[in-house]
Amino acid sequence: VRRFLASQSPTDVIFVPTVIVHHLLGWFWLIKLVLRRDPSRVLLFFPGLPVRRSAGRARPDGSPTARLMGLLLGGLSAEVKSGKVILGVETRAMKQAAEEVFGVPFTYFPHPVRPLPDIEPRSADGGGGAAIMMGSYGSARHENGCHLLSAAVAEYGRRHPDSPVRFTLQCVEGREEDWRPLKNLPNVKLIRDYFDDREYARWFAQTDVLLLPYRRSSYGLRISRVLVEAMVHGKPVVVTRGTTLAEQADQFGAAAMCEDGNAESLVAAIDRVVNEIDQFKERAEARKAAARAHFSVREFRQLLVPRLAKYERSHNISQTPAS
Repeated sequence: VRRFLASQSPTDVIFVPTVIVHHLLGWFWLIKLVLRRDPSRVLLFFPGLPVRRSAGRARPDGSPTARLMGLLLGGLSAEVKSGKVILGVETRAMKQAAEEVFGVPFTYFPHPVRPLPDIEPRSADGGGGAAIMMGSYGSARHENGCHLLSAAVAEYGRRHPDSPVRFTLQCVEGREEDWRPLKNLPNVKLIRDYFDDREYARWFAQTDVLLLPYRRSSYGLRISRVLVEAMVHGKPVVVTRGTTLAEQADQFGAAAMCEDGNAESLVAAIDRVVNEIDQFKERAEARKAAARAHFSVREFRQLLVPRLAKYERSHNISQTPAS
């Protein structure tokens, strides 16, 4: 690393995305031993941390990973407080919880998402009188509420056999028994394979409403990229109350809320969106510009650059355009 830095032009920031515990262990020693005298700042970006919030209080999750991360972050506290090291997270809820648990400052950076290619807006009825399409895409895991989604979709179809709603659900990685209630239902398409590079964009373009009943235990602090993509394209969502998805959708999108782990509540949320589809589409479209501005590279940079300038001034480093 020392030889590499010596061969490069001066660097303002070394950006380390998707940091997990063994990355942090390596960067701890690089920062302490190699980068100690180097003027570069280091941005360590954490997509998740071993913390959780319960009864209004943030706590470590009790794992060895949490204990090791606590020791490493504590050991970097001087570098963090001076601005040499910036600890980044993707949600304000995670920032608050991480600061409570680890005792060092974190910085919120919005997750930059560019609009998907070839996305065309659809009318409220799905376009040309077609059915309203509701979709759920990505790996089908218990933390994503796949078992609740399956039960709710089956129950919605039983109650509303003539509904104009069509469901497209990707069910890779899920347990086969989770999807058994949906087999042979005429208004449900199950996608059994992973998408190729453009297939996701094609399905997303046809979808009117994204179904994201993610569990609060896993998404009380984490972000969902699918949610951000829905908001920047002006698509309504169904999300779980008390998650970061609900918090962000309340500010930048249009969401119907369901209760955590409650299939009956999810049925009611789906029903509400169907009955008020025009209002949900209008609200999501009205907030699309704000979502695109916030979840952008430009916003990320505007939050980062002032921290670099402050560090440069305090350490008498000649200021250059951030690279």
